[in-house]
Amino acid sequence: MTDDLPRTTFCIEHAEARIDEWLWLEYAHAAQLVERLVFTNVQGAEERERLQELAEARAEPAGEAFAGQRILVTDPEAEPAVRPDEFDDFDVLVVGGILGVEEFTGKTGKLITRPQHLEARHLGPLQLPIDMAVLVGNLVRMGLELEDIELTKEVEIELGEGRSVELPYAYPVVEGQLLITPGVVDDLKRNGL
Repeated sequence: MTDDLPRTTFCIEHAEARIDEWLWLEYAHAAQLVERLVFTNVQGAEERERLQELAEARAEPAGEAFAGQRILVTDPEAEPAVRPDEFDDFDVLVVGGILGVEEFTGKTGKLITRPQHLEARHLGPLQLPIDMAVLVGNLVRMGLELEDIELTKEVEIELGEGRSVELPYAYPVVEGQLLITPGVVDDLKRNGL
């Protein structure tokens, strides 16, 4: 990391009822991808303690946890897209800790952006897993435009015995290699989804 990059805190606003294996894998990977990560809106003391293994975890929502700082939410419904030059204007980039379904549901706006009256930008037209949203946000912070980040959608995972599953989310392709959350393929095979 170069010293001239904006010093951005990445924040995952926890919005799921429980932390299952898939969510844990995405959270753990996100913590490896950026220098400073904070989990917010982690209501249960047990969950906060568990997440402390990965990064700082706070009970307050992002707007309260970072009161007085300049906060930007990655919200699929927001306009316009986030740009590299905006990272000089914001201290915190919030990603929703929301496990997705095939289509955008508006949960980020309903649970984070509107109730907390936060400014928002989108990360493109494709739904990203939580960790990949952190990665894409960090790549933009490092100077890449969204259109320069290669994403692939509908990744098919072979489960064996002629079975496979298609993940309907977008994953980055970095230096010609598809980047999937470490451990997710094993989790899919183990659970036979």
